[in-house]
Amino acid sequence: MGNFYNSIVLRGPSHMVVAEWLTKNNKEAFVFPATHGGLVTVYAEECTEQDPQVLGNLTAVLTKELKCAGLTVLNHDDDFLLYELYKEGLLVDKYISPPFFEPGDEEDSVIDEEDDVDIEWKSNRGDAVTLCAVMGTVDATETVQAVLGSTDYVFQTERHKALVEAMGLPDNSAGLGFLNLLHDEDLLPEGFIQTGNMLP
Repeated sequence: MGNFYNSIVLRGPSHMVVAEWLTKNNKEAFVFPATHGGLVTVYAEECTEQDPQVLGNLTAVLTKELKCAGLTVLNHDDDFLLYELYKEGLLVDKYISPPFFEPGDEEDSVIDEEDDVDIEWKSNRGDAVTLCAVMGTVDATETVQAVLGSTDYVFQTERHKALVEAMGLPDNSAGLGFLNLLHDEDLLPEGFIQTGNMLP
């Protein structure tokens, strides 16, 4: 069984400001303190069903209300990785991971032009230039483009962790989700904020 998780990384506001907004709007979440790059990670209860629209809507509202940039990432069973990049409420970039090819496969024989998933992947390959510019990691553009385009990743958590390393994103934004944190307090860092009425 692969990984199922999603997270939102915000660039700009402090984790206290983010937590205040979530509390005011009755959102249950874990908010991790900003890294040295000023990046705050949010894990929201309402996104646990892994609905990309719910995740995107929350990120759009957060970035609009807090006037910031936000990168939301969803990993589904390690087979599928999606990111959406928002800037002050507007979707500015989107990525869907390419299909995994076994060694020796010909891409044309694996991708079916009539397959909706493959067609969507072809039109949402991500823009490393935009991604890195908005998230403040311009120097990583070339490496990020290689990570996004690679068909060598067997598990999408590996791709996500490669993006995290290349861009200097919070380490905890890859591999963890709301439910992990809800059931294992050892995963919670010093200074985190828990919003809503969640059970311990």
